[in-house]
Amino acid sequence: EEPIEILRIPPEAEEEQIRRLKDLRRRRDNRACVQALKNLQNSARIKGKNLMPDLFEAVKNWATIGEISSVLEEVFGTYQEVPVF
Repeated sequence: EEPIEILRIPPEAEEEQIRRLKDLRRRRDNRACVQALKNLQNSARIKGKNLMPDLFEAVKNWATIGEISSVLEEVFGTYQEVPVF
């Protein structure tokens, strides 16, 4: 059996990504970003509401995937698969 190749990310790539993320957060309009994330979270609390307009607004205001995921996780929680044997 052939071994599975593991992707190894060099530490320099991680450092560069952290630097770029800090730079993004420094340059964006944080008030607008926070407001867009709050709007997204409020919409997520409304059953059946279309979240796409609020998602687009958050992205337009430079919210990160991590920030978007965090606000949605607060509303919906984290999926836990039920093991079936």
